Amino acid sequence: MQNIWRGCVLQMKEQYFKDVKISGVTPSALEEVLNYMYTEKITLSEENVCDVLQAASLMLLTGKCD
Repeated sequence: MQNIWRGCVLQMKEQYFKDVKISGVTPSALEEVLNYMYTEKITLSEENVCDVLQAASLMLLTGKCD
């Protein structure tokens, strides 16, 4: 996964900013996605599934749901 992110980061203007504002997702949903990226574990519920999927889409994650 590191190679995928390297290609994305090298092309992003945000790499020059100290802080980057991420809008359109909840902090808890983004946290779930980041945790998944590092641990391959995620906690989904009826309350957070839409927000987590939106955050995953924003982060350009693709794949299948088992």
